[in-house]
Amino acid sequence: PEIFSVFPMDTQVLALLLFFIPATLANFSANGLTIKLEAHMEHCFYDDVREPGAKIFFAFQVTSGGALDIDVFIDAGNQKSFWSVERETEARILFKAPVEGTYRFCFSNKMSTLTHKTVQFNMAIGDPLEGEIVPGLGPLKYNAVKQPSRVERSIIKIAEGLRSVQAAQEYLATREHAHSRAAQRTNDRVFHWAALETLILIGMSLAQVWYLQRCFEVKRQI
Repeated sequence: PEIFSVFPMDTQVLALLLFFIPATLANFSANGLTIKLEAHMEHCFYDDVREPGAKIFFAFQVTSGGALDIDVFIDAGNQKSFWSVERETEARILFKAPVEGTYRFCFSNKMSTLTHKTVQFNMAIGDPLEGEIVPGLGPLKYNAVKQPSRVERSIIKIAEGLRSVQAAQEYLATREHAHSRAAQRTNDRVFHWAALETLILIGMSLAQVWYLQRCFEVKRQI
């Protein structure tokens, strides 16, 4: 704090951001997980919520397999199927935990008879900034921070914005990957059908030439 005392407020904000943003970006990591579900298979993940009202973020996308659909449900403590969807390709939800306890996030491919599914998902419980070390501020503890200064509020707001940008980038990257694979599969099918049609046309052309030659042949008997 002493090194900024001789600068105007705008310069202090800029200097803190120059230290804080690279440190925050360096701590960013891809939290996405990928699982493969065989036909008639169900897979669940568990996480604990320590207090009601905690923020829970959950997002998933089916990247390959069949019609790109999956059944998903969340059990909140003793509340079965607190949230559920059927035959969905993707979804994103953000909600507050109604109760504390163990939460279960399940993916079900039981409706599929033969096709396996590949699912990529992200989930986070609690405030992702809680406990993060900010240069000049130390670890963030929202319950302990009382009446933060304008600089601190600006830094916290930018940190939350960066987290949102990271989540959006991961989501868009997943969508781009799934759509890219679908486009590649479609392109391969079009190419194979076009090659097959070309071979059929060449064969038919050769057959027609041969047939016309036979029709105009003159047979002489000696």
